[in-house]
Amino acid sequence: MKLTIVKRCVWASIVLLLGCGASEKKSEMTPSGSAASPILAGRVADQIPLKKDEFKNQRLLIKNANLSIEVENYDSTCANVKRLLDGIGGYVAITNTRGDHSKSGSMELRVPQSVFENVISNIKKMAKYVENENISSEDVTEEYYDNNARLENKKAEELQIREIYKKAYSVDDILRVQAELFRVREEIERLQGHQNLLTHRIEMSRISLQLYEKGASKPGFWLSLGEAFVTGFDQLQFVLSALIVLAIAGIPVFVILYLMIRIWKKRRKEIKP
Repeated sequence: MKLTIVKRCVWASIVLLLGCGASEKKSEMTPSGSAASPILAGRVADQIPLKKDEFKNQRLLIKNANLSIEVENYDSTCANVKRLLDGIGGYVAITNTRGDHSKSGSMELRVPQSVFENVISNIKKMAKYVENENISSEDVTEEYYDNNARLENKKAEELQIREIYKKAYSVDDILRVQAELFRVREEIERLQGHQNLLTHRIEMSRISLQLYEKGASKPGFWLSLGEAFVTGFDQLQFVLSALIVLAIAGIPVFVILYLMIRIWKKRRKEIKP
């Protein structure tokens, strides 16, 4: 009698374990009780969770500075600034000069963020007088990692779509998968372009330097406006480059879609009596 009770307890335990395993497998299915079909779903983005990267201890900052100085000799100071940038991996993005005898002008500098403060300190040493100094920073940590997570998510979605493409046989399914692939590639290029722009602005800080000799007219409103316009144009270049890459990458997709549509139309004509 005792042996029978023990056996029943053992069998009951086995049944409970099997039931738990079955419930775990069911939880992996879609709410409808069956695995989702990516082709029928149309979009597979909703099936991929966004990757969440942990924020690093160091915040990601875009640093900018505006510096206005009076110098003894305009030309020699500009040359010294260029030599300084050559030694640290920076560059002069824009140069504006006016005046013949007493010169004034401006320089748009891009310097590695790691030496941002040192460059400002060295430029101030070249000045007779520092009229204005303004340093600002923009925290883009959250924007950077959020954009990166979305980019990685879209790349994962692209891989899934390519796998679906291998299993698509009908012309209708092939066309739908190709359209979805093109849409995802477009989003990847857009996110990648934004990521490249953020990376460049983080790595290379901007210093807007205005310098003038004694007696020269100081850079005024119109010169500052021109600098702002050129700075905006500099940032626009990154967006245009991303669009060009997107257009080139999309050519093969358009060609394939065109050929598939031609084949589909031709088959429809052959089927008609």
